[in-house]
Amino acid sequence: MSVIRIHGVGFVAGLDWLPRGTVLDTAREARKVGSAWCAHDGDQTGYAGSSVEHEEGMPVLASALKAAIGGDRWMAVIRSDDGRCAVVQVGDGVILGNGDRVFGSAAEAVEAVEEARQPGWDLFATPGVIAEGTDFYAEALRGEISLEPVPFAWVTRRVMGAAGGLAAAVVAAVIGWGHREAIERLWKGSVEEAVKVVEDVQEERLPVGLDPIALVQGCREAVRRFVPEIPGWQRVSLTCTARFAENELIAVRPVFQGRPVMAVQWRVEPGRSESLYRQIAEKHLARWKQKTGAGFEGQVQAGKAWAAVVLPPVAVVVNGAAKVAKRVLRERVDRRFGAVADEIRHDAEDGLVRIGTAEPLVRIASLLEGMEGLEVTGLSWRRKGWVLEGRGVSTLTMPVSKFRALRGTLQ
Repeated sequence: MSVIRIHGVGFVAGLDWLPRGTVLDTAREARKVGSAWCAHDGDQTGYAGSSVEHEEGMPVLASALKAAIGGDRWMAVIRSDDGRCAVVQVGDGVILGNGDRVFGSAAEAVEAVEEARQPGWDLFATPGVIAEGTDFYAEALRGEISLEPVPFAWVTRRVMGAAGGLAAAVVAAVIGWGHREAIERLWKGSVEEAVKVVEDVQEERLPVGLDPIALVQGCREAVRRFVPEIPGWQRVSLTCTARFAENELIAVRPVFQGRPVMAVQWRVEPGRSESLYRQIAEKHLARWKQKTGAGFEGQVQAGKAWAAVVLPPVAVVVNGAAKVAKRVLRERVDRRFGAVADEIRHDAEDGLVRIGTAEPLVRIASLLEGMEGLEVTGLSWRRKGWVLEGRGVSTLTMPVSKFRALRGTLQ
């Protein structure tokens, strides 16, 4: 199991994929392969090792490819930033048990593809990696399936079946006094009943989506509040993203992970004294840091500067999210933004939407009112105005504790 970086984003690859079972089945299989992490994708569970690089919420490459490519039978060769290649194979719509591998070079990956590929299988690859097949541009990958700790990895049937009273004590230690009545029923119950109690009290998961208007309004307020202009510096980029995934910054400030964030980059204007204007930038960043606290990070180095500030929450609980067909979503976007946009792009394969407009953010927010079926994942500023990146509604489920953490304040 490895972590590979694609355009700076870390994806976990090389998982062992097995049919999805119960919570206890997952724990048992994880022990067999020495895995501390797993990822659930439909009726499958992928098991990752215990690398120090692995962390909760890290996107799974095979699942991201499966969602992006679709189809029943295909292979994909994806080159990482350091030259390694991941090979993913899907048959009959599921990731094959040995169909998620990482190779040290493109040559090794191509050789593995030639050995495993069968007639009728589609082939996708990073441009320049393999002569045949369809070019696949990994910039569009969205990591909706991510790593999570293996639950109750130490709870085995041997432990649960050691003795009726001992089993009750074990369960009591796991789930606490609040479930004492269920524990007491286990005194004369079977091992299966004991296991069921453990599984039944797993943390509740909530259906979670993104509030596009909250993202636009949060971005607007951050721009207003921080006035991202620094004397003597040119602003290179300004983006507001719904789910922050820059792993280098997350390593420094883990609470940024998965939260909405505005990120800004600058460079010193030509002809300016780097040492003098470095001090100016540092003063601005220090003032913004003092104003925001844990929700702000920034740095100046070698004529470049950057800052990232956490925006108000955009994760919301949804019930029956308004998913719509791609054709319907396209019609709604064109109808709503057609008169004010200078660019509207629809990706027929993965359903991504890109809208460019000179309208201010307050107007963009009003245009999104009542726009069912569209999920805005990010905004970026350009000279002509704003570019919105979106897609059809894609509801995730997450533990209650994680949702509360995303909605809560930073520590």
